[in-house]
Amino acid sequence: MQDYLKLVWHGEICPVELCAVNNQEIKRLEELRERKREKLMQRVGKEEQIVFEKYIDCVEELLLIYMEEAFECGVKYTSKFLLNALQ
Repeated sequence: MQDYLKLVWHGEICPVELCAVNNQEIKRLEELRERKREKLMQRVGKEEQIVFEKYIDCVEELLLIYMEEAFECGVKYTSKFLLNALQ
């Protein structure tokens, strides 16, 4: 367990990526998102593309923060649950 936590801490294991590996719905939605993004980028001008890319970067950063917070909360609550179960 300690080795696993070290791997997570150092970024060698990403729990979110592990969860998505076999999730067909996530794969389908990622493919759909990319197709729609490409269509949209073809329809707008260069200035709009720059704004849109900045927007996408912001949304992806926000989602990453949400995922990190969710992971941290999950570890905390699981630890508390296990400590209570052992008492």
